[in-house]
Amino acid sequence: MSNEIILRNYSEYKKYTIWSGSDYRIVDKEAVDRQEQGISGFAENEALVGVFVKKDDAFFLIDNKEYKICKSNFECSNIYIDKKTRKFQFINQNDLICEIIYEPYIDPGMVMYDSDPEEFDFLLFISNNILQSKEALANFVVARNK
Repeated sequence: MSNEIILRNYSEYKKYTIWSGSDYRIVDKEAVDRQEQGISGFAENEALVGVFVKKDDAFFLIDNKEYKICKSNFECSNIYIDKKTRKFQFINQNDLICEIIYEPYIDPGMVMYDSDPEEFDFLLFISNNILQSKEALANFVVARNK
């Protein structure tokens, strides 16, 4: 269990995603007695996506593969490529790690409450917050190490 990574589940309140390195399971927060190491969500194709910290290193997770993030040489973008479709892209040390083309789903009932699109779009959340810049990633690492 000590090699497992504890990730806050972005889309399910009071749940953790526990990633073992080859698969994952979703559990209630109360069932976990260790500190969360990052955050996870799912892409449209149901691929697990996450960002987590081990010691002072940050990692990007997709499809059960982890990539150590070079804190000085990474790029993350999430842009509209047409009126409905977004492109999330993560580049690490000049290597394209992933490119996900998707249509964000926003609950129509929540639009009238001025909800933020980040509330429904995990990829937009991590690109606008955690992977937005070197400083944002450094702050995420510090917060996970408290």
